[in-house]
Order: sequence, then C-alpha cells, then structure tokens
Amino acid sequence: MNRTERRTLLVAFAAVLLPLAVLPVGVSTASPGAVGGVLGSADGPQSVEPGTVLQARPPAHSPAPADARSRSVARPRPPCRTGSIALTFDDGPTPVSTSRLVRVLLQERVPATFFMNGAKVRRSPHTVRYVDRSGFTIGNHTWSHPELPRLSGRQIRGQVLRTGAELRRLGVDTGPLMRPPYGAINARVAREVRSVGLVPVLWTVDSRDWSGGSARQIARRILAQLRPYQKNIVLQHDGVENSPASVSAVRIVIRAARARGYCFSDLGPRGGVAPYRSVVPPGTPVAPQTASRVPPGSASAGWSPVPTRSADPTLGARQVGTWTPLPPWAFAGSRDRPQP
Repeated sequence: MNRTERRTLLVAFAAVLLPLAVLPVGVSTASPGAVGGVLGSADGPQSVEPGTVLQARPPAHSPAPADARSRSVARPRPPCRTGSIALTFDDGPTPVSTSRLVRVLLQERVPATFFMNGAKVRRSPHTVRYVDRSGFTIGNHTWSHPELPRLSGRQIRGQVLRTGAELRRLGVDTGPLMRPPYGAINARVAREVRSVGLVPVLWTVDSRDWSGGSARQIARRILAQLRPYQKNIVLQHDGVENSPASVSAVRIVIRAARARGYCFSDLGPRGGVAPYRSVVPPGTPVAPQTASRVPPGSASAGWSPVPTRSADPTLGARQVGTWTPLPPWAFAGSRDRPQP
C-alpha cells in the first residue's frame, strides 16, 4: 500500500470515529436512534433532537433501596389488643404455695388479688406481710369460710369485720374488696357486706383447681374460658390441697394468654378489672410515683367507674360492668354449688 492509499484509509477512519468521540455523556451508543432519531419507549416513539442528554428510566418494578427496606420495621402490638385478665386467689395464705405464687407473679410482672381467710391470716402472719410488701392487693374472704346465706346479718358482719381487724393488726390495708366463700351470695348477704363498706366480687373464669388436675389441665380450663375483647376475672386457690398444681399452672396461663394478646391487671376498688399495669418487683429502682402504692379509692388511682344496668346492684356481678342474677348454687340449700 502506497502513501496515498494509507492517507485515504486514515481519513475514512477519522470520519467514522470523530462523531463517536463527541457524543454527550449519558447517551448509550448501543441504542440505535438514540441521537438525532426516534427513541423507542413504552409510551410510543419519541423524537429526540441531536445533542439531548438522555436519562435512563429505572425498571418498572425496581426493588426498594436497602436502607428503605431496613426502615420498614413492624410496629409493636399493644399489650391489651385481645382483652384483659385479673388473676385472683382464694383461701390462703399458706406458707409454701402462697410464697411460691408470689415469686412467680413477680418474675412475670403480673398483678393479682389475694382473698384471704382470717383464721389462716392469724396462722401465717409472715406470709401475709410478704404478699402485701410485694405490692399485691389483699381482699377479705371471711374468717372461717362459711356459707354466708345460712348466717344471720350479725354473723355475716362479724365474719368480715374480724378478718379485717386481723389484717389491720398486721399493718395490711386490705381495701374494700371481699369475696363470699363458694361464691354464695344473695341480696341480703350483699346488703350486709356493703353495710360495712365492702364490695363483693365474684369471677368470670373458674379454674376448678380444687377438684384436681395437673398444672396443664388447670391451665387449659382457664384458657378455654377466656372471653376475647372483654375483661376476665380468673378464680384460683392458693390454700387448698391441689394448690401446688394450680400455682404451677399460673406461669403457663400467663405466657399463653400474652401470646394471644391479653394483658394482666388487678381489681379496682369497685370490683372491676383495673387499667393495665405491670408489677415492679421490690428493690427495682423506679420513679417514686410508680413505686408507691396508691390508696384504693384515691382520686389519683385512675380507676374508672363500673356502670350498672340493673336497678338492684346487690344481685351480684358476674360480668365486669354488668349486674346479672346469680347461679342457683349461690343460694342457701343448693346442693350443686362448686367446692371452694
């Protein structure tokens, strides 16, 4: 190849490479018609002037950036989204079962109400003080656990007043809550109880732990009776023969109910389930207003009034917020009442 041919070849290469060297930044040379032609798109052909800088469109279903995905964290669910539960325990105290029960409740940070017999209070004063100083509510369960409908008005008042005096002697403020033994109450008994400033409280969930059963069987009974989106009052016993199994069922119930969306609270001074709170174990550093116990009935206690739907509230409360007639076994002479 002579010099003339080489010069002609170089000019031809220069004519081809020069337009590529001056293309604007951002234009893809692999797309035909990207400059000075027609650009294909989902919206149809678009005319593009020479020298226009094109911006690449992201894919229609492009994944979210990694930082955006990391910010989309699920919000925590409220603790009471399914309903609330108040645990109550009757017929104590007993040194072994009651003390063990208090430790379980403190570990799980669950409040509870203990309805105590006066005679057992006298026999186990240290256990009573342990329950009280751990921050739990103590209620009146009469002195000797009799059937109140069989007693006179004076005897009914004596049963609850004697128990209250014994608790006050130990420095315990019991508040106004009282549970009649066996749940046996009628209009006359209710009037006598209220005449001394006490509020009778029954239950909505009966564990029937006094009848026997293992811890898992007792827990299944309780969980099966829970009413979603309502307030539940559970009856268990810490002073009967089968109380060790009932106490072992408490942790099972707490964890299973929480998994279902229930929260735990105690009873307010009117016998209804109080607003949600968590027990703070003794010795935990907390703010003074959280550590101190608010006296029952105080304006700062935060309890909501419990409305009634009957003209005669002395008929008893089987459900929180409503007054309904008592079951047949609540009256004197009935043979089908449950054991305490």
